[in-house]
Amino acid sequence: MKKTGAIIGAVLLLTSAGCGNSRPSTSDVSKALQDGVKSSKSSKSELKLKKKQADCVAKVFEASKLSDATLTSMVDDHTYKQNTTNDKVLAGLSTKLAKCNVT
Repeated sequence: MKKTGAIIGAVLLLTSAGCGNSRPSTSDVSKALQDGVKSSKSSKSELKLKKKQADCVAKVFEASKLSDATLTSMVDDHTYKQNTTNDKVLAGLSTKLAKCNVT
């Protein structure tokens, strides 16, 4: 019985640890975009969108191949992790983002 309890406890611990690394919600990404997102913590320039634009961009980002870590950074730190992979993904989203009236 003790082994079963230990196994269940371990499974619950691993399951809850995995939940912390999930993709942020569209509404969380939208709120971050409304509050403002910088390209780095030291950057003075900031992308700050109105609600309608932020909602549109958040939906595009959620459906994209931007990593969970990138979206989490936008939500938690209000920074965009710029790297070659993310830049390629964003370049591929230009048409969809243009429909959000951001460009």
